[in-house]
Amino acid sequence: AYVSQGIRLLIPVLILTALSGCKTPTTMVSSWQNPAFTDAGFEDLLVIGVADTNETRRLYEDTFSRVFVSEGARSQPSYRLLPQSGPLSEEQIRGAMEGGGFDGVLITTLVSVDEQREFVPPPEQQNNRPASNVGPGGQMNVRTSPGGVGYFQSYSRSYSATHIEGYYKTDTTYRFTTELYSGGTGTMVWRGESETVNPKNRADKVGSVAEAVVRELKSEKLLQ
Repeated sequence: AYVSQGIRLLIPVLILTALSGCKTPTTMVSSWQNPAFTDAGFEDLLVIGVADTNETRRLYEDTFSRVFVSEGARSQPSYRLLPQSGPLSEEQIRGAMEGGGFDGVLITTLVSVDEQREFVPPPEQQNNRPASNVGPGGQMNVRTSPGGVGYFQSYSRSYSATHIEGYYKTDTTYRFTTELYSGGTGTMVWRGESETVNPKNRADKVGSVAEAVVRELKSEKLLQ
């Protein structure tokens, strides 16, 4: 079949774009919702990221806000209203909430990073020596096994199995805690804990967490 040059050039681009959009999955390991909260879902959220640097704080807040907006909710990063470094006071947060008309505030933070080192042993030695069989004229033929595998292939397999060393691999797990509070009462409405294992980079990690959290909030009908 005829395929134009333009389509041939476009196909690899589409494949790369699809692959680059795949995020490392995040698992919600716990999810709690306040049974006393019976109001409708939230419409406009202030996002506060708690981090060790202002750059990381902005990454948290921008990423969560972007995911909220993509799901149809209004959201704003807190650093745009409260750009100062250091801890925020209750008065500052309350002033930003009231001034912006937010009906809820979401707070997210990285609580732990765990590394687990595991030894991966070498592959077990394969005992695939060629079996003798009777060839034409009644002579024994040991060049090939009944399966048709040559003696060199069998030797190469066995040699590799006995000479390949085991190795260690490290899995890194990032655990986030995210909490949602009512702007009207100040009480906690929802709390979730998530785990992300071996993310590609910081943006991949935070993006995956944000998507998992927003997906959980939607399933709990906490977003309008």
